Amino acid sequence: MFSRFDADHIFGPSECRPFQFINLASPEAGHQCEKLAITIVEQQVDVGVHRRMIARDLGVDPQARSDLVGYISGAGLMAESVGVRKGNAENLFLIKFPKSGLAYGWRARVADKLKISSSSIIKLKHIVEQRGGYTPFKVDVDRMARDMGVRIDPQVTTDVHRVFRMPGTINSKSGLVKMKCGDLDSFDPLVEACLLGDNKVSVKVKTSVKLKLKNKSFNISKESAELPAYAAVYLICKRLAEAN
Repeated sequence: MFSRFDADHIFGPSECRPFQFINLASPEAGHQCEKLAITIVEQQVDVGVHRRMIARDLGVDPQARSDLVGYISGAGLMAESVGVRKGNAENLFLIKFPKSGLAYGWRARVADKLKISSSSIIKLKHIVEQRGGYTPFKVDVDRMARDMGVRIDPQVTTDVHRVFRMPGTINSKSGLVKMKCGDLDSFDPLVEACLLGDNKVSVKVKTSVKLKLKNKSFNISKESAELPAYAAVYLICKRLAEAN
């Protein structure tokens, strides 16, 4: 049995890497996440659209998975986590660091980004003032956390009943194939996942299109064109063409 954590709509190889997932999941999120971090067995790339972290099943229920998604993605981090508390009036604030300090978890990541420590009361006060007070600082902290977090598809990840696409099957939105990937840095889905043949297919193109598949460039300006099957299916799946 496996648990899948789905990073949705990822297009660059650097956007969702195993070490980033592991760093966010362990150790501050607890023993279960440490177990998750060391039992990741592979990644699958679904045509440059989904990148899926797969781990041996932890028996995590949907609510726990939702909490884990929120943590890994950096959603909902409060300004109070790094010591900035709301005052009695709008945008007034006071500095009071957590008793447990800023040495771990998202507190440590945001503190490192702000270049502060649990003794930086005056420096943090100046930072919040420069941002415009409590509310603008809170928005800035939320943005920083989301930028540093891993983008995960919450619906797919938390739904334990969802069926995942089988490796080797064709994605109906692109005509490309879902396949296992050993090296994300060198993997090119528009070449390696483009497995349909070169036989010619006549299509009616709805608009001028430029694309590159299998290292071959296409510049289509005519209303009708004969294209290799892989290019024709790609355009049809993208609703940019129809079969003649």
